[in-house]
Amino acid sequence: MSYVLAAWIIVFATVLIYAGATMLRGRRLARQVPPERRRWM
Repeated sequence: MSYVLAAWIIVFATVLIYAGATMLRGRRLARQVPPERRRWM
């Protein structure tokens, strides 16, 4: 059963890493947009 737990840990870690990388990329790209072109969400 430990292989099941290991698989879940790998899945969650991968999702967290992907989410963090996506957020960092979005923030980096948002800095490049001129202030007059930015939208409020």
